[in-house]
Amino acid sequence: MKNTRSFKQQFKPEQVVKISELIHDLENVEDAATGYKVFCTEIQGCLSNGLLLASVLVSWSWLELFVRDLLVALRIEQQYAGDISVRARVEKALEHDHELGFKKMVQELTRLVFTPNDARELLRFYDAVRVPLSHGLIRRFTSSDVEKAQWLEELFADQARRAKLEDTIESRAISAVAFVVKVTMRYQPWLLRRLHAVGRNRRQ
Repeated sequence: MKNTRSFKQQFKPEQVVKISELIHDLENVEDAATGYKVFCTEIQGCLSNGLLLASVLVSWSWLELFVRDLLVALRIEQQYAGDISVRARVEKALEHDHELGFKKMVQELTRLVFTPNDARELLRFYDAVRVPLSHGLIRRFTSSDVEKAQWLEELFADQARRAKLEDTIESRAISAVAFVVKVTMRYQPWLLRRLHAVGRNRRQ
């Protein structure tokens, strides 16, 4: 295995600036009652070493956990009058509901938590990034509206596939991680207010 180099040695100056900003932003994610710092530290480590694909995969796991946490807080607020003692029960019920995937969670949170525009962006991110990478659909992940030189791709299939995947990761990974950070930081205050509120309700 090759020794990893710092991202500052691997990427263009404008990309280095964006990655540096992401690493800084991840320091500002609240960890109280969430445990998100584990994910943030992993993402920071990936970014610092230029492991962009790894940073996207960890970011997706974090985003899915975050969306589920939002739904847990919403259901506790709506169905249990903010009783924090049922948090584990609600989390377990969501985890065992095999029909409640990411899209359905986002749909339930739309308007009550997510704005319609943010919900659309989340679903677009799911289709464009999560599904292709999770299921190895490389062509879907690397495709664009611009027609490719098919004969060249077929002539140098392995090289073209690797080059296209590497180019796509480099061009899209930073924005994908930035999207996850943006959504999480935008809606985490909503989540923390509910978690703190249910905590106060329990003490009363």
